[in-house]
Order: sequence, then C-alpha cells, then structure tokens
Amino acid sequence: MSLIDECRGMRDEDLERGLKFLCAHGRHNLARLLAHMAEYDRRQLCAKKGHPNLYSYCIRSLGFDEGEAYRRIRAARVARRWPEVLEFIRKGELHLTALIVLSPVLDDSNRREWIRKARGKTRRELEALVAAECPFPAQADCARRISLPRIGFDAAIVLMTLIDRAKQVLRHKHPEGRLEDVLREALEILLERKDPQRRLGLKPGEAGGKPAAPAGTRFPSAWRGGRYIPARVKRAVWRRDDGRCAWRFEDGVVCGSKDWLEFDHVRPFARGGRSDDSRNVRLLCRTHNRLAAEEAGVSVGPARA
Repeated sequence: MSLIDECRGMRDEDLERGLKFLCAHGRHNLARLLAHMAEYDRRQLCAKKGHPNLYSYCIRSLGFDEGEAYRRIRAARVARRWPEVLEFIRKGELHLTALIVLSPVLDDSNRREWIRKARGKTRRELEALVAAECPFPAQADCARRISLPRIGFDAAIVLMTLIDRAKQVLRHKHPEGRLEDVLREALEILLERKDPQRRLGLKPGEAGGKPAAPAGTRFPSAWRGGRYIPARVKRAVWRRDDGRCAWRFEDGVVCGSKDWLEFDHVRPFARGGRSDDSRNVRLLCRTHNRLAAEEAGVSVGPARA
C-alpha cells in the first residue's frame, strides 16, 4: 500500500491529528538538523570529506537541491551565532525563511527584539517590516554602490580614475564611453592573458606558449624530467578534464569545480611521478589538491592553472 492509499483510508480526525504530529516532528527535526549543520560547519568537516565547502557537501552528500542548501546553511549560521533561535524553530514560532530574512539585520543588541517581532509573521510581512525599519541605501549608481561601501573611499577613487582613463584610451573604438563597453574590453584583454582555456589553441612561439626547441637543445634539469609540467601536457590535461576539477567522490561523481584550479601529479613527484606524461597529471581545485596531498603524505606543490 502506498502512502497516499494509507492516508485515503484514514478518518478525518485521524488525518488531521497525524498531520499536526508530523508538522511538530518536522519542526523538531529541522531544529536538530540546523544544530548539526552549524557544528559540522564550525569543525570544517566538509573539507575532510573532500568537499570545497558546506554548500557542495549539502548537495552531493545530503541530497539537498541548491535552494535547500542555501537556505539551511544560512539559517544554520544564524543558529550557530545565536543558538536560542532553534527553540523558536522547534516550537513553530519562527520559520526557516524568517531566519534568512532577518540574518542581514541581526546583531547581539537587537536579536531578541527582532525575534519577538518576527514570531508568527509571514515572509512578506517580515520583509515589509525589515524594509520599513532598516531601509537600505538608494541604488542610483551601480558602480558607486559596489565600490564605496565595500572597498573603501580611497580604493573607489582609484577605481574610478582607472575607469575614466580607460574610457579616454578607448574613445575611438567606443565613442559613447559606456561602462559596459570598457569593462568588456578590459575583461577580454585579461582573459586573453590569464585564461588557460584560451591558451589551449596556441602554437609554439605564440604569446603564452613555449617556443619549439631546436634539435639538441639541452634544457635545465627543472625542465627535463623535473617538477615543471610542460605546456603541451597542460594543454592535453586541460582538454581531457574539460577545464574542471577531476576529483571523484566515493559515489563516482566528479567535483567539476572551475575555481582555484591547479595541476596535480597523480603519483606524487616526490615519489617518482612524471611531469611530462599527461596520464600522471590532472586538474584539481585547491581543496582537493590539498586533500590529495594529505592522503599521499606529501607537501603540496601546485602548478596553478
């Protein structure tokens, strides 16, 4: 018998009684879940399990979707700082969304007052209350809003000076001087110089590549069988691993992160692993490169991608 069939066979009063029981039980379990997540986060156990962060652990190991992972992590971090909120969750006086809405405005001096105001309110009611009592500054200019409060006044002046100069330099190409045109041009130049994926197609002698060596050329020992990974090997590894972290979890799923990529020796160089063979080189994110080094008992010596 399916769960639906089981419910269909209940009397009205039993169905309602069971529903209320399950809701109360669910709130109790949610409070305990957030407490466990808060402590797991404090201990940074996700890194020991091969995950770059708690978000990845929640999705890959706990089976959350992206939204669930985000909401529960944020609520767990509020609970980690102010454990008393879990009792309100357990009693049903606060819901998960309330903790997320309140998280930007809570501090040690006002948390009790805000919790009192939030009890029993819907998300819309709570958002309206927060907006009325803690209005955020106007967002007239996106560039100013990001620069001034986040990186400081002096840094903002330097940034705006650079933008103004870039507009002057690019005036012939972009006569209107629009910010998006300037930023796009700057990012294209940056990626041409720094993005390994854009260097994949480079031929020997081109910018960023290694010139072909004449026959009989003797390379330094660091290049000949040393830790140095030749450009041709890097290109082959990047293509094979699709520019992503190749670390495999216990369930066989590949990490796939594109952040903080580093070239790693499958068999450590200190133990005879070759650098000139793409079969012994892989792409790993920084977290998994360090984890691989810990498991192998060697020091990390990454080649940044």
